[in-house]
Amino acid sequence: MDNLWPAKGARLRCRELAATGVQRLVASSLILYLIVATAQRAWALLNSDVGELVRRLH
Repeated sequence: MDNLWPAKGARLRCRELAATGVQRLVASSLILYLIVATAQRAWALLNSDVGELVRRLH
């Protein structure tokens, strides 16, 4: 009985799938990092503006 895929082909497919998974993980991590960094900067800016407004009102 012959195998449909030789062992080398199966290993190559496994490596390609693993590489694709790692690339997606890195890409999604980078996007998540950029979103969090942007939100943190926006939060700091809003807090500094609110603090300045409160100081001016008192």
